[in-house]
Amino acid sequence: MRKNMKTSAVLASTMAVFAILSSCQVQEMESQGPEFLPGKEFHARIGEALTKTELSGDDASGYDVVWQNGDVITIKNGGGTVGLFTAKDAGSTQTDFRRTDGYEGAAPYQAWYPAGIYNDGSPALPATQAYSPGNLTGSPMYAESTTQDLLFKNIGGVIRLKISTALADLQIKKIILSADQGLSGAITNAATLAADNYIAAVAPGGILTMDLGDGVAIGATPTPFYMFVPANTYTGLSITAVSAIGVTQTWTLKAGKAVEVGRSQITDISLEFTKQLDYTDLSAKGTANTYIVSTAGSYKFKATVKGNGGLDPVTGTTATEIAKSDINGAVVLWELAGAGNAINYTEDAYNIGYYDGYVYFTTPDTFADGNAYVAVFKDGAGGAAGVWDKDNDEILWSWLIWTTEEPGETEYNDCVFMDRNIGSVRGTGYEGGFAYQWGRPAPFSAAFNHNFTPYTYYPSRTTVFDFPKYPSGTTVANATAHPTSFFQPPSGNWMSQEDFHANLWSDTEKTIYDPSPIGWKVPSKDQITGITSAIDFYGTGFIGTCNTDFGYGNPGSVLLWSSTCDDYNTVWANAYGNISSSHVDVYFRSGMPIRPVEDTSVAKDLSEYTDLSAEATANCYIVPAQGDYKFLATVKGNGAASLAG
Repeated sequence: MRKNMKTSAVLASTMAVFAILSSCQVQEMESQGPEFLPGKEFHARIGEALTKTELSGDDASGYDVVWQNGDVITIKNGGGTVGLFTAKDAGSTQTDFRRTDGYEGAAPYQAWYPAGIYNDGSPALPATQAYSPGNLTGSPMYAESTTQDLLFKNIGGVIRLKISTALADLQIKKIILSADQGLSGAITNAATLAADNYIAAVAPGGILTMDLGDGVAIGATPTPFYMFVPANTYTGLSITAVSAIGVTQTWTLKAGKAVEVGRSQITDISLEFTKQLDYTDLSAKGTANTYIVSTAGSYKFKATVKGNGGLDPVTGTTATEIAKSDINGAVVLWELAGAGNAINYTEDAYNIGYYDGYVYFTTPDTFADGNAYVAVFKDGAGGAAGVWDKDNDEILWSWLIWTTEEPGETEYNDCVFMDRNIGSVRGTGYEGGFAYQWGRPAPFSAAFNHNFTPYTYYPSRTTVFDFPKYPSGTTVANATAHPTSFFQPPSGNWMSQEDFHANLWSDTEKTIYDPSPIGWKVPSKDQITGITSAIDFYGTGFIGTCNTDFGYGNPGSVLLWSSTCDDYNTVWANAYGNISSSHVDVYFRSGMPIRPVEDTSVAKDLSEYTDLSAEATANCYIVPAQGDYKFLATVKGNGAASLAG
C-alpha cells in the first residue's frame, strides 16, 4: 500500500532566526567545502531560514529548513545536461548530493528542489501538497552557481493554517486554497528567477490543495498545516477544509482586505472549524441496498450492514456484518446525468466520506432527480491509502442512492406495488429505471419504449463498466466485489453451477441481495401474474448480451423480474404481460427492471405516525399530505362536557 509522500524537508525550531548569508560568508564556506569528484558530487547549502510574520500567533522564532536522507535535486549544467542527485546526509542545512553515474558538463549550474519542480524544463509549483505533521513537505528552493557549491534559497513563503474545533471526533482530509493570485502552476519567471531575487511568480488561477490522506484529527488546541505558496499579496483568499465525512467549511477574506506572504516568511492564519451538519440517518429504521432521498440535505447510512442485514442465501444464515476496521473509505462509482446531480460535487471531488461505520454524503443545495452508486472499499496492494483504486482495492459492498420524490403506491393482485421501477427518473425518458441481472443488487443502464440510448453516466460508461465473459459463470462473492461488471457467459446463468443459489431473491423473505429500498422487495411470480402494459407499468427493453456501449436486444414494452426461480437456466418474469419460463428474456444473465412490492414482513413503526389529535381532538381531521397518521379513538368529538340540561 502506498502511503503519503515522504517528508522531504523538516522545520526544526531554533532559538534565533537563521540569518541570510552575506557574500563574505558564502566565500568562507566555499573555501571550507569538501573536495569534489568532478561531475559526480555537489555541495548544497540552504542559505536562509523561514521566518515568521506577525499576522497572528505569538512565536517569534525562525525555522531552519534542513536536508533529509533521500532528498533529490535536479541540476542542469551550462551545456543543457540535466541530472538527478541524491542527498548523502540528513539533519543539517548543508550536505553533499551525489549520483553514481557520470555527469559531465561545465558551469554555470541551475538546481531545483524538490527535483520534480524542474518539470522537464518547464518549472512549476505543484497543485497538490502532501501533509507532514508539524512540518513543511518539500519546501521549493532554487540555486545558481558557477561552482559545485550550491546555495539554495526559498522561492516563496509559507501559509501556516492553525485550525481548531470544539466539535468532537473531527478529522480533516483536505485543505484547498484559492485567491485572485495564483497559488500553483507554471513559474512564469523561471529564466530570471535569481535576478528576480528568487521570488517565483505564477499566473492567476492556480489553486493549492493539501492532501491529508485518511484524515488528520483536530481539536481545541490548534493543529498547524504548512502550505508553501508564492510570495505575494493575496486578495480574495478562500480557504476550504473538508472533513473526513464530507462536511466542508470555507473561510473567505473580506473584500478590501489582503494577506501578505513574503519570501522565506511564515504567515499565520488562525481558523476555527464550527460547521456541524445534522445528518439524517437513512438506515435508522432499517437497511437496504437502495436508499431513497427525496429532499436536499445531508445523510448517512450504516456501511457495515450488507443489504437488509437479513438472510444470506449463500450461507443460509443471517449475514455477517462488515468489520469497521476493514473499511478504508467510501467512493461514488458512477452517477447518472453528471457529477453532482445526486451527491454534491465540489473541487473535483464528491462530498462523501466514511467514518466509524457510516457513509456520509451531502446532496446539492438544489434537489434533482437522479441516481448515484456508492461503495465502501478495503485498500489493496497499490494506490494511496483511503483513496479508491479500481485496479487494486476491494469493494466490500455497494448501494444505490436514488434521489426521487417519495414514491407512491399502486395495488394489483391484492398486493401493494411501488408506482415506479427502481431507479426511475420521471420526466426524462428514463422512467424504465435500471436493469438488473437476476439475483444481483447491482444496477445497469436500461431502455424504455424502444429508446436504445442509455442515460449519460459520469464517468463515461466505457470507463465505469466492463463485460467479462465467464465460460461457466462466476461466484456470488465475485459479483459483490465487482458491481460494475455485467457478466456475459455463453450460457443463460451468470452464476456457476457450483455456486448456484435459487433463492438469492427469495419469494418468502427479503435477502441481502435484494435491490429494493426499505419496506419493499422483489415480487414473486404470483404477485406479478397478469400485469400488462395496459396498466401503465413502465417496462424496459432487456439488455441481453451487452457490449461496452450498452447495446440492446429484443426490447419490449413490459419486462419485469420476479423473485421466483425456475431452474439453473431460467427465472420467472412478466414478459409482454404474460408469465413465461421459456422466453429468452428470463435468462439469468439478462438485464431487466424491478417493480418492487411491499415487504409485508416488515411491521410499520407506529411511533412514526403523525398524531392528528396531538393538540386537540375533533369530529373531522384534515390530512395535509400523503403519509401515515393516527388520532385518539377514545375521545368523542372535541371531548368537551355536554351542554344538555
